Amino acid sequence: MHHSPKEEFRQPREWRKKGPIRKLHNIIMYIRRTLQQLDQFTAVLQSTYPGESIVLPLLGNLTRCSSDYESLKHALRIKGAISSFIATVIGANRNGERVANDTALINDEVSHEDWSTLDHIMEILELFAEWSTRLQVKYNNGCIANILPVIDELMKILENAKNITRYHSRHILSMLSNALSFLSIYYKKTGMSSVCCCCCIESWNEDGVF
Repeated sequence: MHHSPKEEFRQPREWRKKGPIRKLHNIIMYIRRTLQQLDQFTAVLQSTYPGESIVLPLLGNLTRCSSDYESLKHALRIKGAISSFIATVIGANRNGERVANDTALINDEVSHEDWSTLDHIMEILELFAEWSTRLQVKYNNGCIANILPVIDELMKILENAKNITRYHSRHILSMLSNALSFLSIYYKKTGMSSVCCCCCIESWNEDGVF
């Protein structure tokens, strides 16, 4: 779930409860909160990856398809700079980052295990990003008859993912269960719609897609 910038600043504690992906969310919010903090991070980024053209960390939002996947992909690409920046800021304690308050970066330090979890989450989200792109390009943003088989395939992938050992962290298993629950709700609702049935039949008559 995404919120307005004002809401984001007020609830880092709630985001943090959601695991490593929300700790990363808080870090990116901190980096982009002021121009000074953005400049500080840019300096660390340039010293960590000299001579490379690196994109600043992105924040997921509701208006851009696959934005959480893109946010994770960019963050994992520059995780060295992010870790160095956090350590530097906490060490300097410029803004009370070692103090036990909601916005203290010390609460959002990303461990090696956290980075591993984020990498696994990106693997799962990549499947959704790929299908989103394919539907937009091949099927002109998709129609019901094209989307339903994709939902079915994604649900099977998510079910299988629950049996993969590297995904057996508390947050990933919770994410998989929530995703399956939401997809199941929408998938079941299509069976109640005569319009949906007609669309699927029409599509089959035209090109045998479904």
